Amino acid sequence: MLQRLDDRGLVAHEPYEGATLTADGRERAEKLHETFVTLSRFFRDVLELEAHEKEAMSLAGTLSPAVADRLDATLLADSESTPAEPSPTPDSE
Repeated sequence: MLQRLDDRGLVAHEPYEGATLTADGRERAEKLHETFVTLSRFFRDVLELEAHEKEAMSLAGTLSPAVADRLDATLLADSESTPAEPSPTPDSE
């Protein structure tokens, strides 16, 4: 697997020495993590799944960047349009 990632330019791999992410590899990993976080939030907050992280992990690598971006924008828009619950003040108790 490391050889395949090296062939794709995502890691620099030296057998028996180790591997490090390239700039492209780091960018790809960051995008994958962002997709995982977005999916996890959707599964937790919208679908109310207990295993939200497990479900997000299984799908994060299969979701296109366009879909992940749209989902993130939708979740962000929903959270901005839903007013937060006001915290109780001493006068309202």
